[in-house]
Amino acid sequence: EYALEMAYDDPEEKEETSDFTEVYRGGEITYSLSVFKTGLYKFRVRANSEAGWSNYSAIEDVDVNTVGRAWDNINRGPGIRIVGETAIKTTNGHECALGGIAVTSGTHTWRFRIDSFPRGVWLHFGVCAPGTNRSYNDKTNYGISSAHQMFHAGSLVQTSQRSSKSPFFEEGDIVTVSLDQAKSTLVVSTNQNLSQTFNNLPQISYVPHVNFHNAGT
Repeated sequence: EYALEMAYDDPEEKEETSDFTEVYRGGEITYSLSVFKTGLYKFRVRANSEAGWSNYSAIEDVDVNTVGRAWDNINRGPGIRIVGETAIKTTNGHECALGGIAVTSGTHTWRFRIDSFPRGVWLHFGVCAPGTNRSYNDKTNYGISSAHQMFHAGSLVQTSQRSSKSPFFEEGDIVTVSLDQAKSTLVVSTNQNLSQTFNNLPQISYVPHVNFHNAGT
């Protein structure tokens, strides 16, 4: 088992490089990571065996000068505003935002920070096929909503067993969407230790998919 960690040095910030955070853990010896901000990225890796975790490797620097589009600016809801390089905001309900880069193989992780989440808002995170303004009930959609609703191939398969007294996502949360196309699995998790796994995803191209039902998010 390997654990890959990353830190980021934002050229627009005067603060020191961010702390290392784990971006991948598993048995694969290759890993693909999409980034959407220029700057200096630092990586280190360690291995786990019967003897325990090894020391970290030497830090590898990757200086990124150009990046792809974080969001699809064409196939998006009319109420979706793309702010800067990576932020989105909705001004209407029933809108969707799709990632700008489709993936067809490998393991991929996307992280989202919820800066604004008004009371009563419905929100969905997951993946779907690229190319159209899709909704949570599209047959290629897999993900979970703030109301603990699980969507598998666009169908509501069940409500999470976790308490529905509080939403699955809350303002200030970091939401992680992890897709492993070799294993056909998707995991949507939050920094509040909530996690939901989806299995048997078809072998097609995917983009991250955020779906809104209310304005102000």
